[in-house]
Amino acid sequence: MLPGGVTTEFVDDWVAQGLFTTDKILERFPTRRNKYNINTKRVEASFNSVAIEDETGTKHIDERGFIKLLTISNALPKHLMDLGPIVFQSVQYLSIYPFRHEPPAALTLSELTRGLLWLMPYDKGVIFKSWGGGWCEFSPADHRRLIFQSLATERDGYKLPYDADEWRREARRRAYELPDDKIKSTLPELGDPNYDDWGDELYHDLLSVVMTAQPKRNLPLAGEPRDAFRPLASRLHGHEPPRLYEFTIPAPRMRDFVRLMLYHTFGVSESASLMDTCELDQVADCVTRTFVQNSDVGINWPMFDEGCRAAVRELLEIGNLCLIKTEETDVTMQPFLLDALHDVMSSFWTGPSRLEGGVLECMRHPGKLFKPPILAQLNTIFKDDQILWFECFKYFWLHDNQHHLASISELVATIEGSEDRLLILVSGRDTRTQEHYLLGIFIPFPSRDGHRIQPKQEKDWTICSLFQLSPVQSVFEGSLECPAWTLSGEEISFGDPENGVALVLKKGLSQASFTQSVKGPNEPIYKPAPWRGGFSIDLEMDGIEICYEDSSISTEETTDSDRKDCGSETMEY
Repeated sequence: MLPGGVTTEFVDDWVAQGLFTTDKILERFPTRRNKYNINTKRVEASFNSVAIEDETGTKHIDERGFIKLLTISNALPKHLMDLGPIVFQSVQYLSIYPFRHEPPAALTLSELTRGLLWLMPYDKGVIFKSWGGGWCEFSPADHRRLIFQSLATERDGYKLPYDADEWRREARRRAYELPDDKIKSTLPELGDPNYDDWGDELYHDLLSVVMTAQPKRNLPLAGEPRDAFRPLASRLHGHEPPRLYEFTIPAPRMRDFVRLMLYHTFGVSESASLMDTCELDQVADCVTRTFVQNSDVGINWPMFDEGCRAAVRELLEIGNLCLIKTEETDVTMQPFLLDALHDVMSSFWTGPSRLEGGVLECMRHPGKLFKPPILAQLNTIFKDDQILWFECFKYFWLHDNQHHLASISELVATIEGSEDRLLILVSGRDTRTQEHYLLGIFIPFPSRDGHRIQPKQEKDWTICSLFQLSPVQSVFEGSLECPAWTLSGEEISFGDPENGVALVLKKGLSQASFTQSVKGPNEPIYKPAPWRGGFSIDLEMDGIEICYEDSSISTEETTDSDRKDCGSETMEY
């Protein structure tokens, strides 16, 4: 019995007429009920410029032609040419999605367009609509899940513990992460939206595509409900379908993907000449470690999703923020990896974005710690907040143990004396292993956050947060109404070492401790990343650098003399 007493009468007739073969479904799907935000004429022109014809006269674009287009548009720089196959294989996978037969070695124009459509930002590419009941919302989580699937070349997730009930609960939670409050208000009535007794997310993607590909009917309430297509979707899905929990991305493949996305963080105009390749690779290692929770197995979907939440908050929506309310906290995320991926794909119809003047100025005059690769890394966390600074920024090298000694009181005076947002980077080495750590504090309201962390004044701003850039990237958001820092003698504590995450600077800024307590007795000031467990690291400090806004200068007026001399010493990441 189908939900709500739905029947399959019309669907069965269409199947008998041969309208629901795999080819027929794919043929109708991308052209029906979807808002294109790509210039299809330019995509066709790009396609034709490198396409080759087979013996039947059909035009295709193979991997070589695909990479050639990315290279011509500078979307794929020469030093990252080896990453081209990853992007092509992602489009290949999505060109026939949600079906799982062998992807075509070369893509037709419709296959290329379909792959690009799936890669479009949430709410600008694939849009599902359902008639007469049945879940059919395509959430931001679904969008990033498809990116994950397109990168997941291994199926060794079965080696990891698997709890079907927990997976189902998490699927429900992610499906409810929608920006539209009106839609969310109706969700409790809809049951399990994209993982139920019929199948997991892969099955429900297929069900939605099949439903969307139904023929038009000239009736007042035209369209069969989604539930009427369940038996057909089950037959198309097969007797032993793949399960999402099996999919994994090999860590080296994820690292290569991150390398390319970091290159596109600011656009591509002069990134190649401004970013040291070795340093960029080191940053990519730090970002990738966030996703690798088990060294014996690749990155599965929960790891990928949790990594996005814990470290790369600029990951979800492109163009407009998605405000997501979960049971635990309010989470605000926007794109980094997907934003950059969209920049790569846009080369097919507009060309990749270019560095703005203020960004170029910032990258041409880096700090000692605020180097171009680090700026790109910070842009994965604080994109909107940081971009606002690029017209009027300064770096201030506050302290190092060899050349410029400062005190706790000087640091506090610098923070409290600032009129606007601050980014503080703290560099040090683990006293036990000598591993380098790069930590930071983002303080949007220096004069007020010290007493009580302030709420966001704008929806796309970030509240006071601790963050780690190396050796693993993580973000630890502050709790409202808690003090961003406290003073005790010759120590300044950002957070409480017994509750959540804390960075304590001490002994004349010569030493520091970086700790995480996941199960502290009280509410944390800075929220931990539970998957990392508890840790306590003692650091010998290398230096502190502050990036702050100075509205008295502009990029046109800024000269080298306006910036603190950062010297020529190289810092490891």
